[in-house]
Amino acid sequence: MPRCCYIECSEGHLELQMNSSLNGLLISKNKSMFRLFRRSKVERWELDVLVNVFTLLSDGYISYRRQVEGGLLTGVFFNSKIRPNHVQFFYDGKIARQYENKKCGIFALKGIKVFDIKTGSYIDFEIYLAEGLVTGYSTPHNNTFELDTKRTDIFAVKKIFSRNSDFLEIRKLLTTFEMGLLNKDDVYELNVNGNLYYHLWDLDDGDFIGIDSNKSVYKITHDPLQAELINESLANVSGNLDKYR
Repeated sequence: MPRCCYIECSEGHLELQMNSSLNGLLISKNKSMFRLFRRSKVERWELDVLVNVFTLLSDGYISYRRQVEGGLLTGVFFNSKIRPNHVQFFYDGKIARQYENKKCGIFALKGIKVFDIKTGSYIDFEIYLAEGLVTGYSTPHNNTFELDTKRTDIFAVKKIFSRNSDFLEIRKLLTTFEMGLLNKDDVYELNVNGNLYYHLWDLDDGDFIGIDSNKSVYKITHDPLQAELINESLANVSGNLDKYR
């Protein structure tokens, strides 16, 4: 079981420092050879890395492992405007509702290392989680690699809670009344087909309601991946979310 202690980092984020007594290694069966490229489907190696990490972390991460194994993640899209080499997940709505827990907050697991055969070294692999769900991951320093997913190291993993700077940004666009319609932990920035949007409310099957920097309201769909303009105010949309499911 990992040993844990809380520390305060220089940016004011709360971190959970973990040191694994298991030597930070998990053995699995497959090597994965790939690089990040435009696609919409989740690949097996992505699931393997996530399951390996959550298995190693053990207590407190069992639900994350189970949701990945249970088919939560149905698709991906690429959003390097959030951070380098960022991959975000779409969900199975029914499974997401089983695991969503708003008390869990928004945080990242950093310090994870996965062995890259191409460079002969371990590379950084960061996982992002929000309200009890796995939301995405990144390989911040590598966009081309050949991972050996059986060699996963969590010895220096850190749990870093987010202040949600995206919510602070969106405050510039909205009135006080409109801000009151939102849960700040639900607000985050993402890129869809080259355009920037702010996620506001989840719908079903990975779809959601969002706005752009001009405050126009959109329904963002997963399949096909597109933004459909809604000619309604935020207040009207928030009161009739079932209409857009």
